[in-house]
Amino acid sequence: LYHYQIDKLRDFPIAMFKNPQIFRFVHNNIKIYLVNINIPIQYITQALNFAENYIGKYPYDEFFIIGADLEQSGMEFSNMIFINKNLKNNSNKLKKIVFHEIFHQWFYNIIGTNQVEEPFFDEGMVTFLSNLLSKDGLKIKLNNTNFLRLKLSNYVSKAQYYDLCYNNAAAYFQMMYENDKKKFLTALKQIYKYERFKILYFEDFKKYIEYAGD
Repeated sequence: LYHYQIDKLRDFPIAMFKNPQIFRFVHNNIKIYLVNINIPIQYITQALNFAENYIGKYPYDEFFIIGADLEQSGMEFSNMIFINKNLKNNSNKLKKIVFHEIFHQWFYNIIGTNQVEEPFFDEGMVTFLSNLLSKDGLKIKLNNTNFLRLKLSNYVSKAQYYDLCYNNAAAYFQMMYENDKKKFLTALKQIYKYERFKILYFEDFKKYIEYAGD
């Protein structure tokens, strides 16, 4: 019988293996565990450095990256991400998925969003940040803003969900960033300072952008 107490986390994931292969290293005082997966360390450190520099410090002692058999490419949890083991032969996609899932530690976990009524917010944001870090993904064009009005239950297919919540929402955040890069980056740090461990709604996010630095 095990008893656990958690504080300032969105959920409490557990990964259980009979004979796990574990690689451990420390980066920025974070103990990082790779379980049943081999990922270039620079992908992980690049994402962590970027997020800590542009948003705020990772506030926990540990972070787990789990290799798993998934239908999708990756999945985020508090302090833990799952990466599809089949991505090992596609280095460019693996890198962007690692970036994407790590950035979810900031937008979803540390800075909460309403994933039911505003599913585009965290997915679009972390996709944009991944594109920004990788530099090769800032080519997505905004052609549909319906995601601003759609709740999770309104999406009729997985294809529509990915197109709107990931691609078009990322292009929307890119547009906001390019409109005033200084304000956008200042707002990210202010949001981390005042909204971490809370729920941030998109209307409030826009206010942070508008008044950033004031």
